[in-house]
Amino acid sequence: NPAGGSWRTPSNWSLGRVPTALDSVVIDLNGTYTVNLDTTITAAFIAVGGSSGTQTLSLASRTLTITGQLRTQGTGALVFSGATLAGAGSLVNTATASLFNTTISTAGVNSGTLNGNATVTLTGALTTTASSLLRARSDNSSGFVNFTVATGFTNLGALELTNAGNAYPAT
Repeated sequence: NPAGGSWRTPSNWSLGRVPTALDSVVIDLNGTYTVNLDTTITAAFIAVGGSSGTQTLSLASRTLTITGQLRTQGTGALVFSGATLAGAGSLVNTATASLFNTTISTAGVNSGTLNGNATVTLTGALTTTASSLLRARSDNSSGFVNFTVATGFTNLGALELTNAGNAYPAT
């Protein structure tokens, strides 16, 4: 659906039904819209990003279990808030991923911009490529950022420590 909307709405999908755990989901229609992953699901493969506009997959206070790959590409964006990414799959970010109070228990590769706000925990390994940016940003409510990579961190990109406002400066 080029207008975005709820993941759970069958008419938002080209097959006329909600994707199942065996489906590969591609959110790449050009335009600016948000798909709200408003349910806890298991998915085999999800790709987010087209060639123009901004296609956003938003996950708030839910768990997404990925068995293959969750990928941002082109003009795609992930926005996770209070969410969990679990499963045997991986996160491959070549566009933009913004994580707020989120846990990622899969392996990850960042070749784009990875924003970590407040508390972000990665229990799988994380590799950043030479052209990537990993931004740890404190928020205005808690005044801290806690970005933890628990199992293997290979950084070839840029690291940036920043803040959301003057009340909590980055140090």
